[in-house]
Amino acid sequence: MPVARGPQLNARNALLLGFTAVVIAGLLGVMVWFAASQGNTEIVLGDRDFNAGDVEKISDEIKERGPILYSDVGSGGQRDIIVTHRGDDLEQGWLAFAARRAQDPRDCFFSWDPDKAEFFLTTAAGSDTTCDEVTADAAGTGLLQYRVEVRDGNIHVLLNEPTE
Repeated sequence: MPVARGPQLNARNALLLGFTAVVIAGLLGVMVWFAASQGNTEIVLGDRDFNAGDVEKISDEIKERGPILYSDVGSGGQRDIIVTHRGDDLEQGWLAFAARRAQDPRDCFFSWDPDKAEFFLTTAAGSDTTCDEVTADAAGTGLLQYRVEVRDGNIHVLLNEPTE
């Protein structure tokens, strides 16, 4: 049985292969340049907002016990927030802000002191961490603030839209 010869690489095929490789490399270079010139691209995984719950229930809870701490509402265990309400209008006056300063360890977070009507930095139960003696006013002034919307009778904290 005769053995067939495989494809032969002649000058024309080599030139065509080289030209194709140069064109592909050029297209890849243009794509990389175009992607780099578009500025920063933000990748957001998960929900864009946090549904804190029913407006009336949350408002009643805040009136009875004070602002509400929501632990780890974002991914990665770093986004603890406090939600509070000021005023009588359930559609307005909602505030949401970080439950701790950026430089503080996760074991340190703000707790509400109803007697002084302010927040104080405290340590999580069972933690060996020592927190600074820091206070914040009822509006969380100086802490990372988030936009809040009331939609369909629920409070939505827009986690990807900090207002500082």
